[in-house]
Amino acid sequence: MGFIALQQSIQKIILIRMKKILLSSLSFFLTFIISCSPQTQETPTKGKIKIIVSESLSPMMKNQVEKFSQLYTESSISMDSAFDRNAIVDFINDSTNIIVTSRQLNQEEHTVLTKYNIGFQEDTVAFDAIAFIVNNENTTSQIRTTQLDSIFSGTVTSWKSVNSSVPLLNILLALPNQNSGNYEYLSSKLLGGKRFKHPDFLAQSTAEIMSFVSKNSNAIGFIGCTWKSKLDSNIKILELQNPNLADSSEEISEKFYPPLQYYIWNNSYPFVKPVYIYSRNIGNGVGMGFISFLLSSHPGEGQKIVGDFGLVPAHMPIRIVQTQKTNIH
Repeated sequence: MGFIALQQSIQKIILIRMKKILLSSLSFFLTFIISCSPQTQETPTKGKIKIIVSESLSPMMKNQVEKFSQLYTESSISMDSAFDRNAIVDFINDSTNIIVTSRQLNQEEHTVLTKYNIGFQEDTVAFDAIAFIVNNENTTSQIRTTQLDSIFSGTVTSWKSVNSSVPLLNILLALPNQNSGNYEYLSSKLLGGKRFKHPDFLAQSTAEIMSFVSKNSNAIGFIGCTWKSKLDSNIKILELQNPNLADSSEEISEKFYPPLQYYIWNNSYPFVKPVYIYSRNIGNGVGMGFISFLLSSHPGEGQKIVGDFGLVPAHMPIRIVQTQKTNIH
């Protein structure tokens, strides 16, 4: 091949490569333009969001998500349930922008959020109670908080020590994972910081606790009140005495209270606690819309649903109708 022919061949190769580079550049430019084109703007009623809710609150929160999605069909809310500490860890790690918990953030969690300059919003949604459940074959229907302390700390291990008329022997203890908000709350409020007795059954969900109590006549466990509607006929809820209430003689009241809405509202029931929603970086999108719905007292919206599940709404008055002691709503 002569010098001129070689030069022409080289030029041809260069032209072919330049065309490929130009085509590649054009393709990249078009891709860049498309990726930078305006996306569908999210609004409080249109868009997608993921939330994580406390497992103890999941029946109510599932209903909240369903009602919001029915009202606003262009919204998509993905809901996962977890124990409270796990949900909070996901929130801190930015795995979700909204969580609903059965306890408030503790000092350790606040410290981590402050250290990494993570801003967040806290809102109170409702007031819940912890219900103590036993099998229907257990003739015990009322119990003192001091007796519960003895049972869950392991000081008392026989039902005979609680109720002499009970023909049952050893107490079987069903507990949730220690990352549960209810576990943490009762560790402080009921046991005063003492350790729980090693459980006879360690449950990974409220449904497992209810199943264990339903199948074992000498079992006891505790659940959040949003699960009460899912109890089967083999389970009953204990009435509790509140040691913080005094009668007219300033003696500790001998009255016992079930975890019904009225007794949650007036704090006669001893184990009442707020429900919180935490959010971060949600802007004015569907996350903001869902929180507004959850805190709304309009008919059919969040606070009404809270009341329907037997909790006390944090943002609307409740209507108390008393018929009989065991039927107060």
